[in-house]
Amino acid sequence: MRTPGEPSTDVSLTVARAEEAAALRPKPRWTYLPWPVAALVWTLAAAAAGWIISAALPVAAWVAAARTPAMAVVDATGQMWLAAHGATAQLGGVMIGLPPLGMTFLAIAACGAAARHAAEQVVAPPDIALPLRWRSAAAVVGVCVATYTVAAVIASPIVGTSEQAVAAVAGAFVVSLLGSVIGAMVGLELDPWQLTPAWLARLPRAVGAGTAMLAAGSTLALIMAFVSHWTQVQHLHDSLGANGVGAAVLIAVQLAYAPTAVLWAGSFVLGAGIRLGPDGLLAPGRATVGTLPAIPAFGALPTTSGPQDWAWLTVGVLAGLAAGAVMVRRTTPTLLQAAWRGALSGLAAGALWAVASWFATGDLGARALVGLGPRFPDLWWLATLPLAAAGACGGLIVVAWRRVRAAREGDGQAG
Repeated sequence: MRTPGEPSTDVSLTVARAEEAAALRPKPRWTYLPWPVAALVWTLAAAAAGWIISAALPVAAWVAAARTPAMAVVDATGQMWLAAHGATAQLGGVMIGLPPLGMTFLAIAACGAAARHAAEQVVAPPDIALPLRWRSAAAVVGVCVATYTVAAVIASPIVGTSEQAVAAVAGAFVVSLLGSVIGAMVGLELDPWQLTPAWLARLPRAVGAGTAMLAAGSTLALIMAFVSHWTQVQHLHDSLGANGVGAAVLIAVQLAYAPTAVLWAGSFVLGAGIRLGPDGLLAPGRATVGTLPAIPAFGALPTTSGPQDWAWLTVGVLAGLAAGAVMVRRTTPTLLQAAWRGALSGLAAGALWAVASWFATGDLGARALVGLGPRFPDLWWLATLPLAAAGACGGLIVVAWRRVRAAREGDGQAG
């Protein structure tokens, strides 16, 4: 009983209606732009940001080397932009067919941010039907993709050849599509898995857990390679005579290829290995390194193999186990369901990694430097089948552990 003068401790719970929840939702910063205008303006800004990033390294190199002609900087900027969108670039007389995936991911993120902002400008009642929300998202994606692709159609022939322009336009379409789809769904708060069964809705989380484990293991292998061969890396860096701004440019160029290096390491830890030209191969139990360019990052490649290399294969097993465990978490499947659902998640995670690794292959010149990157077709099955088996085991382990724990709790209550 509460005494007079004592403050009340009663708690009042109220449930907001859909209209009130929508009103409390954070509003976009600039609400005066119609969504088509926002999609157009922000996508053009994303395209401009890509050109600015592409120009950063050539301009810095031009500052470091005062004798470099200004037109060479413009040409290098265009070639960097073409390379980021999947075209074969020509820099310093060398044909580079290996895309800097770091710049590509930045372009995807910029397109995603533009689409998200445009989607937030869509004016719709809070109780709008789900199909109409998806139509709005599709409209936003269409405007963003069209704007980015048209910008590429205009710019590509100016800075490159017709072959480069075709490849860059196709790459720009894919880049803008990936970013815009994600951004539009986030902006309109759409979940493509909300109409699927509960167990299938866990597939994105399971695939994310598996690929995250692969990325962590691949990054660890890459770091270990740099630590073990740091003397070689430092020697190659010093041999180039780069210092000051030149050294910063050299490091920045290699960082642009950091995602590519992680995918290469992933191919190694999965057992497929890395192709180093027509005759070179680096894989567990095999190290054949031929002629490579004097790039400091290549100094981290081991020239010999040992039994310890096979230990890295556990990364794929752990990735499959993680995917399978997350897949059956918070669900109550049978043992058979846990096995095939876990296998599905491991298979999907491995397939996603293999597809990403496909874009990390290419050339760095001619002859001995053709066909660098993850080894295909070996990676297709080494990234999928072992992870599927491990995913099935992960699902079974989780369900079996639950049953054992439930049996122990039942025995404890009976006792």
